[in-house]
Amino acid sequence: MNPSKKLEVKGSDVVGIRIFNEAANTWDILNSQLGKLDFVRGGTNTFMRIDQNGNVGIGTTNPGSWKLAVNGKIRAKEIKVETGWADFVFYDDYELPTLREVETHILQKGHLKDIPSTKEVAENGIFLGEMDSKLLQKIEELTLYTIQQQKEIQNLKEENKELKTLASRLAKVEELLENKK
Repeated sequence: MNPSKKLEVKGSDVVGIRIFNEAANTWDILNSQLGKLDFVRGGTNTFMRIDQNGNVGIGTTNPGSWKLAVNGKIRAKEIKVETGWADFVFYDDYELPTLREVETHILQKGHLKDIPSTKEVAENGIFLGEMDSKLLQKIEELTLYTIQQQKEIQNLKEENKELKTLASRLAKVEELLENKK
């Protein structure tokens, strides 16, 4: 047999490559069995597995149905999540809840509508794309509330200006009436 790569291993049993780590005085092993590929440190601790479906587990030997399952922290420069978005808040048929309805929901449930509770997050975690969309929805709703409030403030300023003008005119009329006595 002529190998086509610099290292080829052929066999029907468990295939393993052992690498001695002099600094740690342990063996690191690369095992392949039953369609899985395990990365083992110190001879016994599997720290990464690629299963027969191509799913990768880092810090776990059971990635389940996830393409990537990590039991530990992840650091990345960027993560792209492709999911639905929340611009429906700006559609004409969107029914923006009143602030009273929002307050009632908070008082009854202890969290914003459509946002999971602390307990739900602790039990189930969150999907980043879905949560970003829900948070954007809340930001867009807040923007609409702010616009409404700004319009109300402007109307109140105009009414206040009119009332001040009327109060000034009334004071002058009262002064004239007082002077006629």
